[in-house]
Amino acid sequence: IGIVAGYTWILTRPSVRALGTDMVAYAASYGLYLFAVFLPQQSTFRLLLPLSPLAGARGLTRNRRARSATLITCIAL
Repeated sequence: IGIVAGYTWILTRPSVRALGTDMVAYAASYGLYLFAVFLPQQSTFRLLLPLSPLAGARGLTRNRRARSATLITCIAL
């Protein structure tokens, strides 16, 4: 319940909504898909990778240093 509530909270943030309706709709539908078919034996990182554009929302990483660290981490991974 906490994961679903947290994901809903992230998707309703103004900074994520600023990414556009298409991105929010894609992230919501992909999240529902993962919730429906997720198996713990699968590669979690590989399954969450399509949601990486959400990491670039300004409200989720407030300062420039945090955004740069997030970008470098995503590129390294």
